[in-house]
Amino acid sequence: MGPHSLAQSGRSSPQSPPIEISANTQARIARTDREKLAQRINEHLETNAEEPIVGSVDNPFPLADQYGIKGVSVLSVFFHHLDMSAFTCHFCGDKRGTIDDALEHQRAARHYNE
Repeated sequence: MGPHSLAQSGRSSPQSPPIEISANTQARIARTDREKLAQRINEHLETNAEEPIVGSVDNPFPLADQYGIKGVSVLSVFFHHLDMSAFTCHFCGDKRGTIDDALEHQRAARHYNE
């Protein structure tokens, strides 16, 4: 059989397995994304009083949809919320028990402004 035998016989060639990204690489990408968002959100909030909402059609930060909590301020991208029972600041590790407290921490500490 020649190099075109599979195509000529009607069979397809086996597909390559999907490329898996390591947990370390995923964490590095997320950290870089959050740093970019921090800069852009800080610039936005310097001239706009309103905090955009994650998932909103008028949210100027579509990347926030990947990391933030839908229906909540874009500042939610700056805390980890795996099980929604604790909210840990991405920058300093401060833990809060509610979304509102975690957002207040972000507004007061303004880590994203550093």
